[in-house]
Amino acid sequence: MIRALTPADINSILKIDHKQKKSVLEPYFLRSHCVKLGVEQKGTIQGFLLAWCIEGKGEIIQISIAESMRRQGLGRGIMQHFINEYAYEECYLELRADNKGAYLLYKSLGFVEENIRKGYYYDINVGGEQQKIDAILMHMRSKNNKER
Repeated sequence: MIRALTPADINSILKIDHKQKKSVLEPYFLRSHCVKLGVEQKGTIQGFLLAWCIEGKGEIIQISIAESMRRQGLGRGIMQHFINEYAYEECYLELRADNKGAYLLYKSLGFVEENIRKGYYYDINVGGEQQKIDAILMHMRSKNNKER
């Protein structure tokens, strides 16, 4: 079941994304143009999507699915829900170039590459050295433009 998230769900989000901080998430729940969706199964949030959305145009801030629940269609489901209900005109997102699973999902939903930000992300590799990873910017114009 996909449902709107509330501030009471922040701890569930933190369990899914261990790198996220409560102080970073809380402001999203104060903004009316921020869409906060969760995928719930058996009373537990298994994934979430945060996005900006104004007048049918959206930008996905973050989507994350619990590791044990990945590759079961939850990401596709929450993305399709967001696109159909909120970003019905167009949608933008950014992802790490090394996230092949997400890239293939977005392509299958109709997103196309628009630009690359070279060395946008930094990781520390096993040897302690910084590794730069490109960001891919993607865009999709909805095929089901709804009259609102």
